[in-house]
Amino acid sequence: MGLTQITTGGVDENINIDSNTLKVDGTNNLVGIGTSSPGTKLDILGGSDASVIVTVNGQDASSEYLGLGINAGAAVITAGGNGSTSNALVFKTAPSGTETERMRIDSSGRLLVGTTTEGVSGGDNFTIGATNHAGMTIRSGTSNRGAIYFSDGTSGNAEYRGYIEYDQSADYMRFGTGAAERIRIDSSGMVDFQTGIFGDNPSDNFTLNGRTQPHYGFNLVPETGVPVGFSGYRGIAFATNGSERMRIDSLGNVGVGLTSPASKLHVKGGSLTVEHATPSTGTCQLNINSENNSQVTLTYDDQGSIVFGTASTPATQAGFSEKIRIDSSGRVGIGTDNPGQQLTIKKTGGQTQVSLISDTNESCAIYFGDTASTNRGVVLYDQGQDSLQFSTAGSERMRIDSSGNVLIGTTSVGGSGGTTLRANGLIAAPAVYSVGLSASPRDAFIDQNGEFGYVPSIREAKTNIQVQNNVDWLYQLEPVTFNYKAKDRETGEYTGTAEAELEYGLIAEDVEAACPDLCFYDQTDNGPELRGVSYKKLITPMLKALQDARAEIETLKTKVAALEAG
Repeated sequence: MGLTQITTGGVDENINIDSNTLKVDGTNNLVGIGTSSPGTKLDILGGSDASVIVTVNGQDASSEYLGLGINAGAAVITAGGNGSTSNALVFKTAPSGTETERMRIDSSGRLLVGTTTEGVSGGDNFTIGATNHAGMTIRSGTSNRGAIYFSDGTSGNAEYRGYIEYDQSADYMRFGTGAAERIRIDSSGMVDFQTGIFGDNPSDNFTLNGRTQPHYGFNLVPETGVPVGFSGYRGIAFATNGSERMRIDSLGNVGVGLTSPASKLHVKGGSLTVEHATPSTGTCQLNINSENNSQVTLTYDDQGSIVFGTASTPATQAGFSEKIRIDSSGRVGIGTDNPGQQLTIKKTGGQTQVSLISDTNESCAIYFGDTASTNRGVVLYDQGQDSLQFSTAGSERMRIDSSGNVLIGTTSVGGSGGTTLRANGLIAAPAVYSVGLSASPRDAFIDQNGEFGYVPSIREAKTNIQVQNNVDWLYQLEPVTFNYKAKDRETGEYTGTAEAELEYGLIAEDVEAACPDLCFYDQTDNGPELRGVSYKKLITPMLKALQDARAEIETLKTKVAALEAG
């Protein structure tokens, strides 16, 4: 550029070079470059935005420079270089007249405060260094927050995928991952993991909530022995004297004395004790709550009784109902708190029932024993045969088979050596005639009430005694011979086969027409049904007929004698 105009007003006044190229305002001690109206001691106007408007060069002007500029509304400071030159931007202060570097932005854009050496790779974008204590302070308002955010984007929750934040108003610090709070430490030092809220018990110093992938945990590891701690893999383990004593596994099962508990509480190698604070007057209690808010309770009271019961409201024990008791004498009461025998079962209102259930081909039994034998008496149900069996003195005496037949002294229907009471009302007693009754034999019978015995004939046992007079109806009866039809032993039905023995007797229908009192009947739904003749009732009418015949014979003999004497 050629020098076109230089104007001056004197040594102490203004100098102008090309109007807007250089302006020296001698009156106000201002210098302007690119402007004729400087407003500051040195006012440079580039004419248009540029990252470098002013350049400061050192020894090597071709490769190193400091550039100042304005670009797109931003003030720009450039530690520039050409070719392969790398330049840093350094900030210094001079305490006590000695220049000391305080901060630099190196050629890679890393910010170093108090040091010229960047931190570890992957964490070297911002490094703070000192020869003594080092730190950083984030100061916010008393009702505001201070935070450090970790971002992988420029919008939405990508701007705060991870964060460390302190809330000044509530005095808590929280830590977030995945754009959600994971840990919080409140003003009292309580630590909460995962939920962002604290446990139900405000005295808890540490609350841990589960995670989908249990990769969390911590251990307290002594120099020797077993560590104490927990993890998502092995659960919580407690150790004393170098050995593990208790564990809560990842399923929530508690093991005492073992590392693999099989249930919610698994104790091995010892006992479990529940003791009341005042054992002489108190009651120890173990409660098991179920999902429907009901409770099963086991108690041991100061009377020496173990009680099992249920409660509908576990928290208050409301609705408690005792179900089983074992008293101090070892007696068991079900439905009663005062068992009178070794086992007492009671139900108020309704039936009292006991069920014994076994596999299909097995048996259920009740045994009665003594010190010498455990099965002197037995009541047994055989599922395979569907029979109920009764034993005394160690041997079976009676059974009821699947058809309802009662077998006494035998194990088969109609078997020898016993009596069978059939379900259809028939009696099979093969040995009945070999059995004596009392001191001398007599007729036995079953009366209308089903009583089995004999009928006495003494006057004391009888009433309404009347002498029989007319027995002429006897002469209407027609004696016959016949064979009985055979009956099926199981069904009781008549078959087409005739018994071999020839019988002598009467036909019940004929006897009923002459004298119904000599017949016996079965009571059915359709009324009395004729079944047979009571032959023993014929003895007295026949005796009367014989007496009448004898009297008539004596009369005829007298008449014959008179005629012969005549």
